[in-house]
Amino acid sequence: MASDWALGENWASLEAALVRRLDLDGTAAASGALVRRRGIDRAATLLRLALAYGGTNLSLRGTAFWAKAAGVADVSDVALMYRLQGAEGWLAGLVEALLSQEIGTLGALPAAPGWRLRLVDGTSLMAGGANGDRGGGHGRGYRLHALLRPRRATLPTPRRRGRGDPGFDELLLTSARAAESLARHTAGPGEIMIADRFYAKAAGVRATVAGGGQLIVRRALTACRLVDGDGRKLDAETILALAEDGTAGGEIVDILAWLPATDDAPALQLRLIIQKKPAEATEKSRRRSEKKAQRQHYTAKAKQLEAAQYLILMTTLDEATMPAAQILELYRRRWQIEFAFKCLKSLGDLDNTQAKEERLAKAAIWAKLILAILGQTLLGYVLALSPSGQTVDLAALPGPPPVS
Repeated sequence: MASDWALGENWASLEAALVRRLDLDGTAAASGALVRRRGIDRAATLLRLALAYGGTNLSLRGTAFWAKAAGVADVSDVALMYRLQGAEGWLAGLVEALLSQEIGTLGALPAAPGWRLRLVDGTSLMAGGANGDRGGGHGRGYRLHALLRPRRATLPTPRRRGRGDPGFDELLLTSARAAESLARHTAGPGEIMIADRFYAKAAGVRATVAGGGQLIVRRALTACRLVDGDGRKLDAETILALAEDGTAGGEIVDILAWLPATDDAPALQLRLIIQKKPAEATEKSRRRSEKKAQRQHYTAKAKQLEAAQYLILMTTLDEATMPAAQILELYRRRWQIEFAFKCLKSLGDLDNTQAKEERLAKAAIWAKLILAILGQTLLGYVLALSPSGQTVDLAALPGPPPVS
């Protein structure tokens, strides 16, 4: 992708398409990415260098050598490093702008009658390869937090509206130490956030509800504290007992639970939904728990192994709005965001950044994400090359709807 777009003959038409969609010069100047113009006199040239460095296996020195040989820019590897470090915020802004153009302003959409599904997850990224560039350090870890718009799926009531094509709606890049949380993402009326057990935390749940959103999140036995209608704690033993009794005949457990009130917030009503897994899935979950315990040098507890036979979900949707069976079905679509991360890491080479210094590594990752976004939108229209092998004029292709 990068070799065709950033390095090859298709760059001119891609640049024209980007200029039509983005104010490259204005945003680069406003962010401070292009204050000095020695060697790199245009924002489009800086972006091309970032895409070449982030989207290929070229080192800083290799990128600088290619740029000079191709007549793109005449800068040293050290100068290029400083320029890319200074462009990190600008590149992040371009990612945000491209995503905004793809989805429009979600907050402007009415709450009814459509649901909009948002799959939430995070993935760890490593930077600093064996041939890492200047900047010092021994490589750093980062975490990419994402919202994914899943493939079109018809919901019986209410009917979902909006775009049906899958794609990322929101991307955030933090250090690896930053926790995954629903509070990092914006949820509005009519949106259902679907997330794994790492997101079953009280602060994130309350933030989603405060924005008018709903959620379906997997819950581990030791997740956020819940109580029943009488204020009694729903601890691990109680939940396992409910699961064992309620699913004995293959039924689905669907009970009310509450996040306890705090000094700043009232009690919040939720539903706890539990379904027994098939024997094969149970065994797979138990093996995963035992392997994790082995890696982290502890013995898996009996409660962990017992809980492995159940899928436990927590949701803010009431029973009248959505039955338990449908909530379970929606949660199973969460595989799409895991698959998307695998595609980014394999096809987009997202997890292979040579840079060790933090700002340079982030600039490279944002560049890869720009290529990934372009790939998910432009490649759908065969924007790089037509089947006949002839170059397509990217600037002449229809653009996205205007941002509200």
